[in-house]
Amino acid sequence: HKWLPLFRMQLKRLEGVGELSLCKLCLGLGDETTSVDGLDRRSQLFASTEEGEIVFADWRARPAGAKDDKGGDAHADDGHEAPEYVQWMAPDHGRPCVSLQPSPFFPEILLSVGDWHFQLWKLDHKVPIFSSPAASTYLTAGKWSPTRPGMLFIARTDGGIDVWDLTDSSYTPSVALAVSATRITSLEFLPSPQKSLSSQLLAVGDSNGNLHIFDMPRNLWRAQPNEKSLMANFIEREVNRVDYVAQRTQIRRDEAAALMGDDEGMGNGDGAVAATGAGSDEGMIDQEEDMAQDDAEAAEEEALYEQLEKKFIEELELSRDDLPEHWRKTHHLEEEGEEGAEPVQ
Repeated sequence: HKWLPLFRMQLKRLEGVGELSLCKLCLGLGDETTSVDGLDRRSQLFASTEEGEIVFADWRARPAGAKDDKGGDAHADDGHEAPEYVQWMAPDHGRPCVSLQPSPFFPEILLSVGDWHFQLWKLDHKVPIFSSPAASTYLTAGKWSPTRPGMLFIARTDGGIDVWDLTDSSYTPSVALAVSATRITSLEFLPSPQKSLSSQLLAVGDSNGNLHIFDMPRNLWRAQPNEKSLMANFIEREVNRVDYVAQRTQIRRDEAAALMGDDEGMGNGDGAVAATGAGSDEGMIDQEEDMAQDDAEAAEEEALYEQLEKKFIEELELSRDDLPEHWRKTHHLEEEGEEGAEPVQ
């Protein structure tokens, strides 16, 4: 028998040039009853490319201008352009992603692991809400803990595993495990019923083909009573931070655009004034008045500073020799004269 696909779609770049080469897929974003926002997301997926980008796609995407009739063939050739399956894509890692997994406690949160760091993505955000500090070596795999909402297991190319507890620290791993002398290639937890959970086994594979089975310590699999709420607060805080940065960036762009518009307006105004010849002289006079005012303020501040300086020297009873050479040259003090503890007058 020959295996044939039931459905096929070709993911292309949004610019319309070149096809995407995928390396990881993430399905199962939920339906109307299980998704966070109540939408049917069974046809939606996340994918990572060989170029290190993350892609959000929908295989039920309709061509532009096509009617969304559920009774018809969604993929019939009705004269419209090919559907745009890719909804959005964004930079993720500098190298291909090695792990792409949704959180078992927060389905809208996605873990992405690649090169020197891991990132957390949220379903409705086109930028990562959290990016870990750079590791000392390449990361090769990653897994969410199936029992602890805020815990991640990140494998390294030197054979170690970093255990991150994001409810405790987001800038350094809580535990570092030495597993193998070679690169770790895969991680997998043994499924077990939550109610009868008395232990947790972690399977680790390395590049030599060895399989390591670890019985995890109790503190790494037993969740704290309020851990899910702590992780929810962490996610909310990171989302608010990302939204604030995006808002401030947009404000700065608007301000820069307004300044450029003002400069262009001033340039056009200068041309009009030059044509009339009336406003140019007034502008020069105002500019000279401003410069004179600035000079007067600077002179006043300098005089006040010299008074304070003189008072300071008198209170400390400093002689000419006690003062620095550059100060004596600046104030034209001669080397001759009386020496000793006589203060400067």
